[in-house]
Amino acid sequence: IPAAPALFGPDGALIAHRMGAAAASLVCSSLRPTEVFDAHVQLARSRRYGTEIAERVPQLSQTVGELLETLTTLHAGVGSRPLRPIHGGLHAHQWLADGASLALVDFDRFSLGDPELDVATFLGELDFESDLQVPAERLAQAFLSSYESISGPLDRQLLHAYRVHKRLAKTLRTARAIRPDSDRRAARHLRRACDALQEVV
Repeated sequence: IPAAPALFGPDGALIAHRMGAAAASLVCSSLRPTEVFDAHVQLARSRRYGTEIAERVPQLSQTVGELLETLTTLHAGVGSRPLRPIHGGLHAHQWLADGASLALVDFDRFSLGDPELDVATFLGELDFESDLQVPAERLAQAFLSSYESISGPLDRQLLHAYRVHKRLAKTLRTARAIRPDSDRRAARHLRRACDALQEVV
């Protein structure tokens, strides 16, 4: 059965802890996928997002451009790092539960990349969930501490940068929505992405 309801429920921190350990076991495995999903791929994807956002909401064009420029500089400052096996789309709705067991599904983006990308995907999606019975910050801490206990320390600057990429994707999804306030809602999400980026730099 889907594991997300348990994650969003009163025992969510315990589930998040288990998910973190399970997800980290992937990056420590000997598997070597043929695809690569690294910072260069993410930046290219975000630039496409930015182009479409600017087309749909022209008044956001300058802000999107500045955000992408800052992200590019930030990734360049991280330098070269060894890539590891990652899921590529590790959000809460990719998990199933079978009694005491957890299963991770949907490996179409399975690739070599930064573990920070997987963690940012999981944590970033929690930011947009409205039905959590445990604060998102507590779920994030449970997942992250468990993940790092197996994977080793993550680069916090890179982790936050990938979370900004996720917020940019959310901005685009909102801009695409067919509703009268989509422009205003997209602007709000972009503003939050910029605020999050300021915490990094």
